[in-house]
Amino acid sequence: MAWLRHSFSKPASVKLRIPAARVALWRMAVIKWGLIAFGAGMLLIVIEIMMARKKKGGITATDKKSMVGLFWISVMVSGLVMFVVAMSD
Repeated sequence: MAWLRHSFSKPASVKLRIPAARVALWRMAVIKWGLIAFGAGMLLIVIEIMMARKKKGGITATDKKSMVGLFWISVMVSGLVMFVVAMSD
């Protein structure tokens, strides 16, 4: 009867249904697209800085506020992109 008891026991692979390699690729894709979105936001901030320097008054407090706003928008958009990529898999 030992063979019968063994056949009804849980296999070791039940705990981890998704292979570890697939999880690693999924995480890499989420991070990659999040970094791409964040990098695009940082590029917008760099362009904003370059345009503000060329102005007659230089970088003003209003420009600094808009740059901080762009930073937080890029963080939020990056998080949203990472969420969408994670949910699409």
